[in-house]
Amino acid sequence: TGKKSITKWRGSILQTKEGQKVLPIIHPKDCMKQWKYYPLLITDLIKAKKEAEFPEIRKIERQFKTNPTFEEVINELDRLEKKAEYISEDIETYKGSGIIRCIGLTDSITAGFTIPFVSAYTPVWTADEEIEIWHRLQKLLLYSNKKIIVQNASFEQKMLESWLEGIMPIWMDTMRAHALVYPELPHNLGFLGSIYTDMPYWKNREEDNEKASGDSVTIDELQEYNCKDICGTLEIAFKLEQELKECGMHDFYHEYDKFLSSALVSLEKAGLPVSRLKVEELRQERLNKLKALENDFQSLAGDVNVRSSKQMKKFLYEDLMLPVKYNRKTGKPSTSEDIILKLAKKSNNPALKKIIEIRNLKHDLSSFLFLKEDKKKGYIDELSFQLGTDECLHTEYGITETGRLTSSADIFGKGTNLQNIPDYLRVIFETSKEWLFVKADLEQAEDRVTAWLAGEETLKRLYVQGIDTHAYKAAMALDKKIEDVTKEERQAIKSVAHGWNYGRGKNSIAEEIGLSSKEVDDFLKKLNRNFPAIPAWHLKIQQQLRATRTLITPFGRKRTFMGRWNDNLFREAYAFLPQSTVADYTNKALLRLCALYNGVEYTDETLEFIKRNMNNVTLKNVKIVHQCHDEVLAIVHKDLIKDYIPIARSIIEQDFWCETGMLKIPVDIKVGKTWGECEKWK
Repeated sequence: TGKKSITKWRGSILQTKEGQKVLPIIHPKDCMKQWKYYPLLITDLIKAKKEAEFPEIRKIERQFKTNPTFEEVINELDRLEKKAEYISEDIETYKGSGIIRCIGLTDSITAGFTIPFVSAYTPVWTADEEIEIWHRLQKLLLYSNKKIIVQNASFEQKMLESWLEGIMPIWMDTMRAHALVYPELPHNLGFLGSIYTDMPYWKNREEDNEKASGDSVTIDELQEYNCKDICGTLEIAFKLEQELKECGMHDFYHEYDKFLSSALVSLEKAGLPVSRLKVEELRQERLNKLKALENDFQSLAGDVNVRSSKQMKKFLYEDLMLPVKYNRKTGKPSTSEDIILKLAKKSNNPALKKIIEIRNLKHDLSSFLFLKEDKKKGYIDELSFQLGTDECLHTEYGITETGRLTSSADIFGKGTNLQNIPDYLRVIFETSKEWLFVKADLEQAEDRVTAWLAGEETLKRLYVQGIDTHAYKAAMALDKKIEDVTKEERQAIKSVAHGWNYGRGKNSIAEEIGLSSKEVDDFLKKLNRNFPAIPAWHLKIQQQLRATRTLITPFGRKRTFMGRWNDNLFREAYAFLPQSTVADYTNKALLRLCALYNGVEYTDETLEFIKRNMNNVTLKNVKIVHQCHDEVLAIVHKDLIKDYIPIARSIIEQDFWCETGMLKIPVDIKVGKTWGECEKWK
């Protein structure tokens, strides 16, 4: 066929130069090396069996309307408003610019219509014509109650928000719907097209567009590509709607998950306010520490650059003659931070600890304080680039297989991961005069949920009585009274118990927390004896995996585990149930709060009950700004703190059935001028 890259073209019905019909598949031997390919192979073989029933290539005939006149655009938008029930929408932009080149719309899998806006950075329409087109699009996509279908709702909603003057409501995001049905498979449109449509792989045009520095991908080519996107997305959506029903996830998606993207867009838009003064103070503090540490290190090791992998390998394995540690993937000697930590524990050489401290300081400076080190130019201040015009630091959220949120820089490279900023650096986020941060954090959420899932009655009783379970476990493991347990001992046993909940071995836990394998093994044996329902729960999960490979959380989220059958699969399964349960518990609360205070269109029975039974729940001067693991962060006017906190508590602390009984996860409320200096609300 002349095509390259099997992982992209697999599943496409193609024709050889001699006219033969072929369906490329991943070679079975590659599945043995990378098990993630196995489900793709099975899917393609099923497709191949069906295609083998006839020799010719059968495809749906599709008609694409490109380069329409202004009159044709208006007529099509009018037709869609009057007759369409479903509308598939997709935009194309210049990479990294946010400039919309064209927008595609269709209500049919056989006919695509695209509206170009910019060609070679030149407007296609007159100003009056473009204003009229956007006015009609606003009416169609925001106010006509159509069932809007997209691939990647977050991107489409953010790109169109300023043009439509509102967040476009979504009936189905095919990326999210597929992620619920098949969490472990890819969810990009190229993959979905290979599974649910007869169109050969067409996303190579997207790659060309991303590489293009200007308009090397012509507007004509882009419009045809855009039409394939909208027709493919519509066809995929109809088939996913049926699969959602068949797997019992239809209500989960349409009554909860699809609204979450709008809530996350509202958080992304809000951002966290940054104090430039505090950033500069922390920079200077760390630069001074860094200079002192580098002088100390050089006195111990000579002129060695700790950021140079080559120099570090020589220093560690030749100069110090430490045992060589290898990267498991590459098979080459490694100088990663975890390797150096392991070497430092086995060696008394003070230079190794200095290396870790230097690397951590440089990481803080570059990743969180936006002071990038350049070999030629020295330090470069990137804070102004990273901040928005509102002097806030923004982020982009994603959703994992468990439902937990991820955070990263946006598609333009601005912003950062707001979830992994260390507590000691969160002081850079500071509110203006009359405002305060209000942090609502779930208390021991995963451990608590694990106790209820497993039916571990001792732990459940301790939680109900308000006893610190981590201190209790430490006292039990160390044969101490609970009041005699130190903070360090509590933290160590907490780490052991967390690993135990999720089936980690003694060596893995010991390596992480710095205890001996024997010490950890002794603790694990005591945990097994005193809380036997947890290991019994592990066995129950294994039995369920053997039967169906599928687990279902208390909130109805499903996951079919497609990985290789081994201990890693079991550990993933043990972690999935509590992590996913806590994620959905948190995200449901987040969604309700965003509906009240961020203008997100959503409601449910819980929210309506709270509105009926509490006064003034729709407070002004409240903004939900961030979700960080088990925490929801808001910025509230100081005069409304006493009103907001009971509302937030009632929304978050909701009873739900958790396998062996009703459970309510309590929330700890803290308030402060900066995110890093919030204190417990009394």
